[in-house]
Amino acid sequence: MRRNALALLVVLNLLLLGAICWMWITPGGELRNMQWQPPSSVKVDLHALLPSLPGPGQSDTSQFLRMLERPLFSMTRRPPPPPPPPKVESPEPVNWFAQAKLTGVYEGQAGGGIIIFYEGKDRRVALNGYLDGWKLQSVSGAQASFEKSGQTRVVPLQRAALATYSGLPQARPAATPPREGAGRDAAAQQPPAPPPAAGSNAAPENRSRAVFGGSR
Repeated sequence: MRRNALALLVVLNLLLLGAICWMWITPGGELRNMQWQPPSSVKVDLHALLPSLPGPGQSDTSQFLRMLERPLFSMTRRPPPPPPPPKVESPEPVNWFAQAKLTGVYEGQAGGGIIIFYEGKDRRVALNGYLDGWKLQSVSGAQASFEKSGQTRVVPLQRAALATYSGLPQARPAATPPREGAGRDAAAQQPPAPPPAAGSNAAPENRSRAVFGGSR
């Protein structure tokens, strides 16, 4: 029984081996359905394989330079200097000469000068004297000249405004005539006189008495 089974297995294996050989090997002794085709050539782009590098000017080198100037672990490291303060625009100075008025000119033994209305006050300035940094250079006619750093300011003399005289007396306003009943209203508004006090030495009022032939 065992011999028959062993012979049957050997025959079965030989049949399977023959089937495999028939599927893989042709009668000419070559492998069946085995054809090699060379692959098509592929052009290699080396630039595409390289990683993209940042171009010039894209990286911020200011922090790197700042680190070189102020090393992190340096004994002389100091905080960065503070930013400069903002510029404060100073207001334009007031031109007081535009509002100045020359009100008078005087002369004396020590020299002459002027009286000028400046900064809301009357000031006396002698010839060759200074007013707020301006030198009184000359007084000619009805004007005064001031000089400062090559600049010149001229202040004319202010003439007083005089009223025109016509030679005729001014008309007086007409008196308003008193209206009727004004005297009576004034008398009614006056308070009555107080009676004389008892025991006073006031003289009695003169009262008219009826006499023969008329009153007195």
